[in-house]
Amino acid sequence: MTLMWTSSTHKNGSTNVTFSDQAGKFPFKSLSGNRYLFVFYHYNSNCVHLEPMKNKSQAKLLRVCSKTLKMFILAGTKSTLHILDHECPQSLKDYMHTTGVHHQLTPPGTQRRNYAERSIRTAKAHIISGLSSVDPRFPMHQWDQLIPQAEITLNLLRGSRMNPKLSAYTQINGFFEPLATPLGRPGCLVLAHEKPSER
Repeated sequence: MTLMWTSSTHKNGSTNVTFSDQAGKFPFKSLSGNRYLFVFYHYNSNCVHLEPMKNKSQAKLLRVCSKTLKMFILAGTKSTLHILDHECPQSLKDYMHTTGVHHQLTPPGTQRRNYAERSIRTAKAHIISGLSSVDPRFPMHQWDQLIPQAEITLNLLRGSRMNPKLSAYTQINGFFEPLATPLGRPGCLVLAHEKPSER
């Protein structure tokens, strides 16, 4: 059975559609060994989720995708249809089948069907702008440590389709309290005092 996703399906919100794809190799290998970025897009909430990956192996792809699907299930926005790249391992197809998520593969050469492609462009531009403002002495092999903050700030700027009064971040994660969790400029230089006994 082949599922076809049409514009009428998502506009009325009757189908919880999600998309995923992987960005190209990052120029710097992180200290934890990450070189790639997994991008997951939830249409109804307009939320973009980012997960660093060491490689594009079946095991790594299954781990990050299953982790992300569980996160959205806990947020009460379980995906009913997931559209992903045509290079999908069988283990991931089996996992989605067991969780009741239908999947559809984008045909080769028609990447516009996968909304994650546009999310990759948006996320990359947001991450690059953040890396452009880091301190000149910032170690680039720590780039993946900036991804959680980049995801927060990106989704705080995006409005939710489910509730236009909420941001995409609030729709999935709840209200963000900036006083409890202040966000500084990514990669800024700080002066930390360590007691001699704790060094």
